[in-house]
Amino acid sequence: MVAEETSAGRSDGMGVVLTVQDYWRGQPIRVVREDGFEAWFRPDWSYQGTLRRAAGQFESPLPQLTLSWPQRLRTAVIQARRGLEKLYRDAFTCDIWAVGWARHRLQSLSELPGLDWQWRPEPGPLTYEADPFAFRHQGAWHLVVEEHRHGKPARLVESTEHGRRIPRLEGAHHSFPYLFTWQDQDYCLPESLAERRLKLYRLHDGLQLERVLLENVEVVDPVMFEHQGLWWLLYTGPSQHGAYRLHAAHASSPLGPFQSHALDPLKQDIRSTRSAGKPFRLNGRLYRPAQDCSRSYGDAVIVQEVLELTPETFHEVPVLKLEPRKDSPYRDGLHHLVVEDDLVLIDARRIHHDPFWLVRR
Repeated sequence: MVAEETSAGRSDGMGVVLTVQDYWRGQPIRVVREDGFEAWFRPDWSYQGTLRRAAGQFESPLPQLTLSWPQRLRTAVIQARRGLEKLYRDAFTCDIWAVGWARHRLQSLSELPGLDWQWRPEPGPLTYEADPFAFRHQGAWHLVVEEHRHGKPARLVESTEHGRRIPRLEGAHHSFPYLFTWQDQDYCLPESLAERRLKLYRLHDGLQLERVLLENVEVVDPVMFEHQGLWWLLYTGPSQHGAYRLHAAHASSPLGPFQSHALDPLKQDIRSTRSAGKPFRLNGRLYRPAQDCSRSYGDAVIVQEVLELTPETFHEVPVLKLEPRKDSPYRDGLHHLVVEDDLVLIDARRIHHDPFWLVRR
């Protein structure tokens, strides 16, 4: 990367340019590779950790920056404060997510922030639902959600309009039960990160394994959709040094085999990479909901308009930021959006404060 003069020193030949002011701000940090590929990552609570994250974006050496005594003092104070905040969060808080829904046929993206959300009840103490997807069965909407009890693997649960709850996948951790339809058959493509496999299921009286699409790959939040005659598989891996990388592959059918995109990975941006629900079309345009994790995991949804997606090219731009409402019971985060016909689904978060959380979990 091109080195530049900074108030903290120089980083000639080190591959990563980072100023101490970047760490002080606590905002997403941008680094650019020499070929123009850029990465945005979330700073670590510690200064040295932030330097390691910067270098880790492109496996570059650590920048060695010289700090003045005033800069060292301010850095130490900021680091101490953020360290205490992290200690409190880890010891005394946990996230509780809830599924919100609205029966509304969307005509414009601008309608999304003003929808009147109804909230599904929490299934039990320290148990939550998240990542809702929907399919129609005999004219009624059914949901498939991730159900998670703190301290136990997440499972997939189907829920009917009459409130009946049917466990579908249990045992190993399963989440993000992505649903789509192909040739009049409903399919489910859940995340099963711990297994290092991506499995496709048919949704017929439960989930029946159709085939394994990918082996020995860590897949997070996979989505699949048809675009211009090809089936596209988009996913990220686990967070790499405070950022996510968007991977893409295409095939002639959702059964594969899949071929990687020429530019893979397509992007590396903590603000708008990881999937946040289901891509959808509205007024002839293709939109991809993505998570904004720039401050913490699951802060908001960024709706990206996909302007170009071919086996050789990719370009998307942000067009809407959907954040939790301050008057909502779940106002501390929002990381999912699904638009299906006359149904819109989200999930949102409240932070649960518990002085005995360390003992309970």
